[in-house]
Amino acid sequence: IFDFETAEVCSGNRVRQSINLRRGLSQETAKKLSKSIRDEIKKITVSIQGESLRVTGKSKDELQFAIELLRNKEEEFGVPLQFENFR
Repeated sequence: IFDFETAEVCSGNRVRQSINLRRGLSQETAKKLSKSIRDEIKKITVSIQGESLRVTGKSKDELQFAIELLRNKEEEFGVPLQFENFR
């Protein structure tokens, strides 16, 4: 969630570095995540809602499989994910 910029030397032995905080998912990352879920599980619908994804399905097992799938691919996308269960 942190974007580190290049360090720049200021006075003496000091270095200044800007760090930007990413919040939510970008549209590109959300599209990649939703495509990977839809490719694996056919009976689940994925919708992009602003900076988050909403995954809906009839079976609890399919939803748990989707969570497991995303946890395994978390490093591949380079985004830490949080899961909320409203069922």
